[in-house]
Amino acid sequence: MSTPAAVEAYVLHRYPYQESSLVVELFTLAEGRVGAVARGARRPKSQFARLQPWQPYLVSWRGRGDLATLTGAEDSGPLAQFKGIAVACGFYLNELLIRLLQRWDPHPGLYAAYQGALAALAAGEAPDWVLRRFEFRLLQEIGFGFDLSGCIQCGRPLLADASPWLYLPEQGLICAEHGGEGQPTCRGSALRALEGGAEMPPASDKRVIRQWLQGALATQLGGKPLQSQALLQVYRRPGRLSGGGQENVLGEDSDD
Repeated sequence: MSTPAAVEAYVLHRYPYQESSLVVELFTLAEGRVGAVARGARRPKSQFARLQPWQPYLVSWRGRGDLATLTGAEDSGPLAQFKGIAVACGFYLNELLIRLLQRWDPHPGLYAAYQGALAALAAGEAPDWVLRRFEFRLLQEIGFGFDLSGCIQCGRPLLADASPWLYLPEQGLICAEHGGEGQPTCRGSALRALEGGAEMPPASDKRVIRQWLQGALATQLGGKPLQSQALLQVYRRPGRLSGGGQENVLGEDSDD
């Protein structure tokens, strides 16, 4: 099978293959995650020599299966310019997609969310909140998202207010008054902010949301850590995170 026309794509990862080629993991708008061999890509004059993460491309290939054969790739927009912690965040986003998406399974909404996350990181937005919103959308897309419709016990709707909520793994959200004494709670406004169109919540709510999302992701990752998390831990010290400095990018308390 060949692509009928060039499709939008990003390179998530690349590694050497045989003497002069590369295997590239692509995130495409039309087909989701695609693995492809870029033949001769390690030769300086190859059209594939400059393939890199966070650069939008128009790509084409032939074949399907586990590895297709890349037949074309050209820039379709500017490279996202990252500095400091945004580089680590970009690798984290890419590794999540590689680990959690099946090949040949389109996710156009997630593709748009990925583009938005890259733009937000390049613009210097608070990286911890950029990651939280992307994690939330990713879990939704793979069928393990949080149901924000309301309380699973009484049916009370989740509003963008200050009422406290609990998240129970494998169950869902409940109003804090229905149980969970001593467990961390989060305001409804913070949970609604995950869906976009709202201000970033305070650090206390972000810490709780981080715990919930990271717990859900760990389950889907089978307990195997992400390599990019080691890079993110470099930024544990306070003051390394734009938009506050009281938390590290994973949302944990700082060391002071």
